[in-house]
Amino acid sequence: MRIPWRFSQAVQAVAARVPDVGRLQGFISNGFVRRGLIGGFVFLLVGGILGAMNRGVAGAIVGALCSAILGAAFGASIGFARDALPSLPSLPFAQKGRGATLRIQTERDDAHYLPGDPIVGQVLISAERTLRLQGGSVYLACRGFQVYDKALENGSREPDFVHTSKEHHVEQLDVVPRAVVRRGGTLAFPFRFELPLRALPTHKGYVYSVLWTLHSVVRLSDGSEMTARQEIRVESIPPAIRGIEGEHQSIAPTQACRMVLSLPSVLAAEGERIEANVRITPMTNLSFSEVRAVLLRVENIPAGDDHTVYVAEWNADTGMFRAERQPGGQGTTYVWLEEEAILSGPVQLAAAESVLHRFALEVPREWRPTVSHPDGRVIWKVGVIASRPEQSDVRAFHEVIVHTASTQPRAVLSRTMRGSLVAGGRR
Repeated sequence: MRIPWRFSQAVQAVAARVPDVGRLQGFISNGFVRRGLIGGFVFLLVGGILGAMNRGVAGAIVGALCSAILGAAFGASIGFARDALPSLPSLPFAQKGRGATLRIQTERDDAHYLPGDPIVGQVLISAERTLRLQGGSVYLACRGFQVYDKALENGSREPDFVHTSKEHHVEQLDVVPRAVVRRGGTLAFPFRFELPLRALPTHKGYVYSVLWTLHSVVRLSDGSEMTARQEIRVESIPPAIRGIEGEHQSIAPTQACRMVLSLPSVLAAEGERIEANVRITPMTNLSFSEVRAVLLRVENIPAGDDHTVYVAEWNADTGMFRAERQPGGQGTTYVWLEEEAILSGPVQLAAAESVLHRFALEVPREWRPTVSHPDGRVIWKVGVIASRPEQSDVRAFHEVIVHTASTQPRAVLSRTMRGSLVAGGRR
């Protein structure tokens, strides 16, 4: 088959230089021409041999010509069937993804953005066989998800979980026109979105979640569709407000002792360590069985039957956790123990004997920043709990702000950050 393959390639190269034929290349596929040439060549040889055996030289000439015409028609029909029929309803499998792929590619490999940033990318459509497109769109969407449990009236210990969702933002761009993707080819259609300045940050919580995604839908000639989805992550930026830096204190005065929790800063990024110290000064002789520091994440949504779930142990891989459900609060509240550190074991302090404990707690990298929205609220707290034998605990807590903004320098600041810097310069 080397001779007809090279011969067909040479014929196509010459035909491309002929204006009338060259204009047809967008309509007639390479498989149509190549298989027509191969069929004509094979049938020419077979017809010539059979004609010579039957009628001599004259039979060879007539048989070769007739067979060549028949073979060319037969081969061309096979080529047309392989290249053109995948776009017809009779062979929908090639249109539904088995012979084609649709994917979304963003300019940034990590797909991390700040509010106000542009999202630049392209929709890529590749086909193993000729594919006819009827048009398509790309969407930027933000959805909020809520999960809350309701106690069953029959007294069952197993709660009934309710899942709801809401669209916070949707944009659509019609970027894919009517087009044909040739066999083995790829077409790219660029797009550009711009995140809102007040875009909600990505939050992957349990009770309340916020997800940003890019979607693409491409319509095919047989009425079916190809779809693609890619998640993007919108970082939360630290608030540009006065008084956020500097030492912050929370005091828990009791009749037994005075506890002062101090934090050099109440602002932390995921992956950073929150440093703090606590000073305990007893008013009388006092015994503690344990002193520990905790980092809590509190998720709250207005839906639910006004209860709080305290989660003590949980497995992020399996989603299983051990918790205690108590009435109280507004809507549904989940309190998660994210990190803890034992500061002291059993200890006995004399009156006015002050003790200072320094500690640091690391914020997990899980895309769970501080969020405040009417549909859901997430706050973080650093606290110290001093347990007393057979008496109530002494507690001190202070709220901290957790953000997911990258600490890596950006080539171009987002409009949000630029606005913050300008506002700061005017003060």
